[in-house]
Amino acid sequence: MGFIHAVRDLGLMVKGTAKDVSKDNDISSYLQLPLPVMADAKKSGREIRIWLSVDDKDADVLKVLGIAKIDLVEYPRVEKEKYLYREPVGSNTSWKFSPVYKLGTAMSDGQKELMGKGGEAARQEMLAWLRGTQPGFLSKQVTKEIKDNRYLKLKNAMLDAFEEEKAFTPGAVNTIMQYLIDRVDDIVSLWSDRKRSYILIFGVNDNGRFLYPGEVAAFRRYFEKKLSDHMVAGGVAKVDKTCFCAVCGGQAAAAITVDKLFTFATFDKPGFLPGARDIPGSKEKVYPVCQHCFSLVCDGKEKIKESFRDSQTVAGLHIDVVPELLFGIANLKKIADKTEEFLHKGIKTEEKRFNKLAEQGDGLVYHFFFWEQNQRQERVHLLVEDVPPSRLRKLLKLWQETINVHLSVNEDDRETGALDGLFKLLYRVLLSLAGKRDEDKKIMRDKWVQTMGKLLGGQQVDVYCLKTLMVSRFPGLFADRDWVKRFGRHEVKNMVALVDFLTKANGR
Repeated sequence: MGFIHAVRDLGLMVKGTAKDVSKDNDISSYLQLPLPVMADAKKSGREIRIWLSVDDKDADVLKVLGIAKIDLVEYPRVEKEKYLYREPVGSNTSWKFSPVYKLGTAMSDGQKELMGKGGEAARQEMLAWLRGTQPGFLSKQVTKEIKDNRYLKLKNAMLDAFEEEKAFTPGAVNTIMQYLIDRVDDIVSLWSDRKRSYILIFGVNDNGRFLYPGEVAAFRRYFEKKLSDHMVAGGVAKVDKTCFCAVCGGQAAAAITVDKLFTFATFDKPGFLPGARDIPGSKEKVYPVCQHCFSLVCDGKEKIKESFRDSQTVAGLHIDVVPELLFGIANLKKIADKTEEFLHKGIKTEEKRFNKLAEQGDGLVYHFFFWEQNQRQERVHLLVEDVPPSRLRKLLKLWQETINVHLSVNEDDRETGALDGLFKLLYRVLLSLAGKRDEDKKIMRDKWVQTMGKLLGGQQVDVYCLKTLMVSRFPGLFADRDWVKRFGRHEVKNMVALVDFLTKANGR
């Protein structure tokens, strides 16, 4: 698949050279930032740091004596290697890769969110369990009442695993939770801004200096063990000498299954591998990946997230643009400096992102990946591979010719004349033709994705279907006097311009 190879090449570019990534035990490839980096300082994240007092900061097993203090700092404070963070493998897991807990945005009643949900009797049981004075809960009803308390999730789904895996000495979690219960008002006072997202980070106090998880040997050892266990349990298997990596073609001593590369690549579909779903080793034969390529793909995915993801064109829909050099990433130094700069910088900071893609030379192609996040799941809408910049330039030229005929574009409205403006206008027009129900709007969004796929893939767009849809909606729209007065003239001109553009695009 060209898409996976392109993601791998991006990871190789991030690392610099193949020599830099030859060590499979380097965990940096598997690390992620716990929160996105926001350009708007007023909306950037914040860290609530828990300073653990320990007997020996360099010990393999930390003996927690107490908590020195709690403070608040702006995010990001350090690089991802020090956060030692990786997204959990699922929403129902009872462990995390690192001692970093996502609190989210502040709530109106922070204390209730942390430890105040449920009836009084159930809440007292929870507090006793958090302190370690009660081993469990007396009934399922109690569990149901208190399940949404953040402190319960913090202990049950994160901290307990550190004690079970001997990163903490026995009783350490109870000591931590007792302190957090006693100082809940301090946590709430720091967790206060509803425009920001917060993370709770557990680190070690080193004589007044906060050691982040990545700087603590016990946490690093825990991360490496959990990463290894996760891959072995879910898809790394020792294979015979005839197994070859599906990405690089090299012989693989261990095979990682494709579902570990991408969340959307799952084996639990009823029709997948019929008759062989439970046979040991069957999954490893579908798309085996060596550990070396797996680490590179992880790096490439982070590069896409940081630099090549568009989430602004359509709300709730991500468009990953994966560039791929036609002659391979090994020839990066031989290409134009402009293209090399583009590959390193990406499009995320560009105002006209799709125009930026069209400006590049034809030494590369793009893979457009349309998807949306649904909690921990990733729903794939469309993948368009091998789109050359020249195709985008032709679309841009046709659109600019069209707006010169049909639309009056002011110099202040330069976005309309860009590809970004075209794609947003197409979505806005389709959405205006939908009904008021969310289901109708989703249908129009899917139609937009399909149309985008045709345009980017150089295929014919069904213009007749679009015109039929517009005409069928005219009676209802024209009967609305307010719409006719406020939007009618402008919206009809937009529709005519889009029909003309798509007709011309079909004849290109």
